Amino acid sequence: MFEKQRDREAERQKLGKSEKQKGRDTERWKCRKVAKLNNRDRIEIDFARAMERAQEMEEIAREMVSIARTGVPETLQLIGGGFGGENGAAFYRKGSQLEPSLFETAQRLLKAAESVRFTAELIYRAEKGAEKIF
Repeated sequence: MFEKQRDREAERQKLGKSEKQKGRDTERWKCRKVAKLNNRDRIEIDFARAMERAQEMEEIAREMVSIARTGVPETLQLIGGGFGGENGAAFYRKGSQLEPSLFETAQRLLKAAESVRFTAELIYRAEKGAEKIF
């Protein structure tokens, strides 16, 4: 086992930086780059990032709703049918309890996305207003 770990480590050293390290370096570079931007650009970039995150959250919520509507019932029928009898019915009942929680989680995620958008817009307006003063 230790030989495998040593071999992997030797391979990593041959290749240079690990993927994890490359990711860290990229994040550091982005942070430095943002720090060098002027305030006006930073405001725009921060706002755009927040709006992108809100959009991603909404997409995830839509996917969750889709899974709850179609994926869960189909899967439960397939698996539950394999059990047959009382066990199949019990499995289907237990699994059906997941659907409402998926819908609820999706709704919460949509509300969180709405909050991110609202907060981003509020901060954006405040920073733009402060920029005019200074």
